[in-house]
Formats: sequence, structure tokens, C-alpha cells
Amino acid sequence: MMAGVKSPQLQALVVTCRRLSAARQRVLELEEQRDRLIAELRAAGVTGSMLAERTGLSAGRIAQISHNGGS
Repeated sequence: MMAGVKSPQLQALVVTCRRLSAARQRVLELEEQRDRLIAELRAAGVTGSMLAERTGLSAGRIAQISHNGGS
């Protein structure tokens, strides 16, 4: 394929890659929000086991997030 030639597949690939990039950014934002909320709840006295039970995250992951200060 020559430079500048556009095919439907190439256009679909470009759109797909852009959508994936946007989705990855949104996932990062949501993870940051989750981590902040976990840190705030832990600071307010909510136990890690309760957070694990309610969120479906493992107790170990809750502890890891809590120790990282929600960042």
C-alpha cells in the first residue's frame, strides 16, 4: 500500500487505536478515583476486609492501594 492511500481497513484500524487510547486513559482515571476513595475510607476507619468484600478486590490489593496512599 502506498503512503496516503486510505482503505476501509486502515481507517478502521486508526479509529480502533484512537478508541483504545481513550479507553486506556479513562481506565487510568477510574483507577485513580478508586484508589483515592479507598484511601479516604481507610482513613475514616473502614476496614480493608469490608472494602474487599464490597468491591470484589482482594484484601491484599486493598492493602497495597492503602499503603500507596491512594495515588
